[in-house]
Amino acid sequence: MTTVSKSASPATWLDLVRAANDERACIKLHPLVPCGSDRRLAISLASRVVHSNDGRITVFTDQAAAARFLALAGVRRWQAGESLADARFAATQVQCLALRSGRLHG
Repeated sequence: MTTVSKSASPATWLDLVRAANDERACIKLHPLVPCGSDRRLAISLASRVVHSNDGRITVFTDQAAAARFLALAGVRRWQAGESLADARFAATQVQCLALRSGRLHG
């Protein structure tokens, strides 16, 4: 099993769209080990955590929000990934997306 690494070149939303039709693409959904009561999820592509174009790590409030995001990117299959420590994201700006009335909001 490969672990998610902090890479000099993070995966982006556009990378996810490109990977949508690549059967060899390794897309994983990772639960974040919570510091508080909120549980969040992150996505990785080829062991690189997905970031928005402004450099913020993209996280989701729940699996439904992450699945909707992946579907919008054209990704139809992914696998469960290992838990990631929330502390890793504490020093980094994040963009948290949630589903409201079937739409993603951040």
